[in-house]
Amino acid sequence: MIAERARVVVRRRGVLDVLDLAVRFVTHHAGPFARLSAWAILPAASLCWALGSQISWWLGWTAAITLGAFAEIPFLLHASQAVFTDSVSTRGIARQTAQHAGGVLGARLLGACAIAMGATFLVLPGFWLAIAFFYVAEVRLLERLPVSAAIVRAQKIASASFGEALAGWVFLLAFQAGAVLVFDLAGRSIVVDLLQFEAPEPLWESGGSLFAMAGFWAFVPFGATARFLLYLDARTRTEGWDVQTRFFAMAQRDLEEEAT
Repeated sequence: MIAERARVVVRRRGVLDVLDLAVRFVTHHAGPFARLSAWAILPAASLCWALGSQISWWLGWTAAITLGAFAEIPFLLHASQAVFTDSVSTRGIARQTAQHAGGVLGARLLGACAIAMGATFLVLPGFWLAIAFFYVAEVRLLERLPVSAAIVRAQKIASASFGEALAGWVFLLAFQAGAVLVFDLAGRSIVVDLLQFEAPEPLWESGGSLFAMAGFWAFVPFGATARFLLYLDARTRTEGWDVQTRFFAMAQRDLEEEAT
């Protein structure tokens, strides 16, 4: 019987362990992620840089934050499938992205509006809502729930592991801001020290730069992967998700063996 052959070990992972795993995951899947980036990130990043440099960096960063929510979807889909199989179709990822983008963006938009309204009155409600909506994209996309149900479900998952969701939100926000700053500093250093050109204005004076925008978008694949792994870790803690998937996999193997 399946239960007699079960060997399941649930290991508690800290947030830093999960983020370290995300780094290794992105490195291991660098090829597929590069192909996804060619159509999910490059056009959006070019548009945002053009808006920022030609019109206003406020507009450019607003567009980057908005389009970044869409650009995360293919990487999230790839990560969710790659944890179960070594063969993930890039064409299939593109098709699923187009199919589910509207629902994910709708959930994200409602979350952003709720956070903005909460922050307008008091900082604490806005901060709490940001944590409550931390997993809304993962729930909407991977559990295939309607937007309203996905919001409720995401809040329950975040509440059950509030400390981990809080730490994940803080770390990812800090890392993305750090990527923007580091890319800006490194890019300006290359222009001045290696190319011997006049240094462009730093990020904190001009409001943005090509290098800062590159740092924002370079973080997107890692951010999507890390939040997905944090979501899996939260479900493992609260629902024994890995136990469920292990038994499901064993049941599938038994059915295949019986069929042959």
